[in-house]
Amino acid sequence: MVGGGPMEEECRQLAQQLPITDRIRFTGYVPHEQVFSLAADADLFVFASQTETQGLVIAEAMSVGLPCVAVEATGAIEVIRDGENGLLTKPDDQEFAQAVMGLLRDPARRAAMSQHARETAHIFSAEHSAHKLSALYQELIAVGARHPW
Repeated sequence: MVGGGPMEEECRQLAQQLPITDRIRFTGYVPHEQVFSLAADADLFVFASQTETQGLVIAEAMSVGLPCVAVEATGAIEVIRDGENGLLTKPDDQEFAQAVMGLLRDPARRAAMSQHARETAHIFSAEHSAHKLSALYQELIAVGARHPW
């Protein structure tokens, strides 16, 4: 688990109770420039937030080929195409866990979603966004030239 937050200690305790401490690593805070190399070693990205509004962290995870399992909420629904580059679930613990476990147990499906995740991430890249903005400006300049205000 990369990063930290208010539930970090509770997650550490749960890992000990389950006992899965030999299969999970808690990094705590990691500088942003190191997050991508850590993410590239993962099998998938899980995101249970119902309050994230932009989905940027999802697009970042997808940029290293991680399919995502997320709760169906604003932000996530803007980036994840359910069944194509990840999975969306209702805010239900059991449904979320089943989606995560199902995807972990299906490497072929994960690989296909990984490819789609990379393609999706390109749409959210700075380069792609700059090209879209430039095209919009060019269109507005052309419209302005045809229609003097």
